[in-house]
Amino acid sequence: AALGRPAIAALALAACLYHVLNHAVFKSLLFLGAGSVIHATHTTSLDQLGGLVRRMPVTAVCFLVGTMALAALPLLNGFVGEWLTFESLIAGFGIRTGLLNLWLPLAACALALTGGLALVAAVKAFGVGFLAKPRSEAAAHAHDAGASMRVAMGALALGCLALGVLPARVLPLLDPILIRLVGAPLPSVGLG
Repeated sequence: AALGRPAIAALALAACLYHVLNHAVFKSLLFLGAGSVIHATHTTSLDQLGGLVRRMPVTAVCFLVGTMALAALPLLNGFVGEWLTFESLIAGFGIRTGLLNLWLPLAACALALTGGLALVAAVKAFGVGFLAKPRSEAAAHAHDAGASMRVAMGALALGCLALGVLPARVLPLLDPILIRLVGAPLPSVGLG
């Protein structure tokens, strides 16, 4: 905005705000899933889990949605936040100002790297905890959470999906904030 590019500033701020919303949803889902696993197995050691997909199917599906959102896979909310961030960084490539020429490509590379690392961590967390055979008595006798916890996780999982599939419904709600802070609404980004 200070460089006279309010549209790019609006896109960057929208990416930030959407990403904050996304993290609130999928991290809440993952914390509830982890709490459900801890409650069922009485352990926080990932190495003592395994096989929970059969014993805790609702938690497993919801946790999978959360890990896929965390890894920014398409159709889920984490992807939209990452996409908007990439769009804002790429839009800024045309700005020829000092260190910004170096910083923007480095930021884009760092974002891609962290996305890849998040995917690896998500695959490990889900694979070790929920797949294969149980590696302890606690995992072998685990049970799914109560109805209220399952409903809460299901609602958050649906939130991850809705924010990933319907960003064109949510992003326009940010326009009043963007106009007030940077003087421009969100430009068209092809997420409709």
